[in-house]
Amino acid sequence: MSQPGTAEAEYQYLESGNAARITGLTPAGINAAAEAGRLLIAARTRRGTRLFRVADVEAFARARASDSRVGRWPRR
Repeated sequence: MSQPGTAEAEYQYLESGNAARITGLTPAGINAAAEAGRLLIAARTRRGTRLFRVADVEAFARARASDSRVGRWPRR
């Protein structure tokens, strides 16, 4: 993986599973964050797989680490 904040990191994409490893969430948690508007979906594959920019995932992970309320959603 590239260094955060570099131009290279800006345009690399991760699927939900890899984004989950970086953030400490599950892939379902990543998808829930995306659906809630807390994590931007950068693109989708032809099969509908969500792709997230590395820089966005890293920023989301930093926000979760600094604010324990980020990433928590009420149970339905």
